[in-house]
Order: sequence, then C-alpha cells, then structure tokens
Amino acid sequence: MRNNVADNMIILLQESNRRSVWYGDIELIEKCATMSNLPKRHPKTTIQYVLNALEKSHKFNKGYIFADFSGVNRRYRCFTIR
Repeated sequence: MRNNVADNMIILLQESNRRSVWYGDIELIEKCATMSNLPKRHPKTTIQYVLNALEKSHKFNKGYIFADFSGVNRRYRCFTIR
C-alpha cells in the first residue's frame, strides 16, 4: 500500500526524532515529496503542496512560527504530529 504525504511525513519525523515540521525544513519536505512520488516541480510549489496536504490531514495540528526579518513580521505554518 502506498502511503500518502502525511503518513510519509510522520515516518520521516519519527526517523529524525522530531515532532514538527515547518516551511523552513526544505530538505525534510523534499524527502517527503520524493517518498510520495510527487512530480518534479519548482521547490516553492513542492513545499506548498506538501504543507497543504499536512493541513488537510487529521494527523497534524497546525500552528505558526513568527519571525522578524528587517522589521517585517512574517508568519510561517508549522505542523505538529497529534
């Protein structure tokens, strides 16, 4: 049986002894996309696709990481395993 994006992300997080993933975890997100057999696209598109899949999954809780870059406040999605 083929795992979906959320299941693959859970496997990757458990292998690396972590509970959460966010927009900046590019290497982890790309590994998940490869495991899920997603087609090769622009990296930003791949990141958004994986994060959107995690947002729709009941296996993850959505939160935010707030960062201040040169006086500009930014908000990044963060997903934690339930």
